[in-house]
Amino acid sequence: MPIIRIFLLIIAVATSLQAAERPNILFIFADDVGQEVLQCYGGQSYQTPHLDELARTGMKFNHAYSMPVCHPSRLTLMSGKYPFRHGKVTWG
Repeated sequence: MPIIRIFLLIIAVATSLQAAERPNILFIFADDVGQEVLQCYGGQSYQTPHLDELARTGMKFNHAYSMPVCHPSRLTLMSGKYPFRHGKVTWG
């Protein structure tokens, strides 16, 4: 019985240590927002101070592809495949 308790304690400690090392990830996926709109990419259309601060202190992608409508872009994000691979390149 003491061996089982020690084993469970080791598993609990190992699990809590592993969970503490995981990074915090915030992925912002917005429909109909282009790079030219956000100030962190040089846009002047709107003031986006919070997104600018997130971009300054985090990671910002400068090379990405998207479809002109949201449905294929969402499927691409969920499947990890390009739109021409999953076949949904139109609305609906």
